[in-house]
Amino acid sequence: MSITHSQALALMSRMEGDVAHAMARGDAAALAAGFAPDGRLFVEGRTGPIVGREAIAAHFGSLLDEVRAQGGTLTWRALGEPDVAVHGDVILDSGIAVTTVSLPDGTVHEERTNELVVWRRVESEWLIIRQMSNRTTALAAD
Repeated sequence: MSITHSQALALMSRMEGDVAHAMARGDAAALAAGFAPDGRLFVEGRTGPIVGREAIAAHFGSLLDEVRAQGGTLTWRALGEPDVAVHGDVILDSGIAVTTVSLPDGTVHEERTNELVVWRRVESEWLIIRQMSNRTTALAAD
């Protein structure tokens, strides 16, 4: 059974909320749980993807550990509504996200990324099969 565009949009909005909450809790396992067992995460500066939930959880865990080691907090949010395209049992979700690291000394680092996430229905669950992001710079009109 396929998903409608409006259902996919609602699902992506809910999933973005789940990611924001997991990031705020520092929960790498919850972040990786949204990926298919053989999902692939492509990150800037790395040759080739990070493959599989365990490796993806380890990647997120090391990023979260780095922030915690500095006594900082991490937040994540999507800008605007997701841009969603439905193709049968595949959803293409793209947009811009903002990740913010706040340190105890008041320093705040903000990074915007272009995001492309490919979801597929695996049995009865929508899971990420591919995710790619790259840093962007804010335009003066933002």
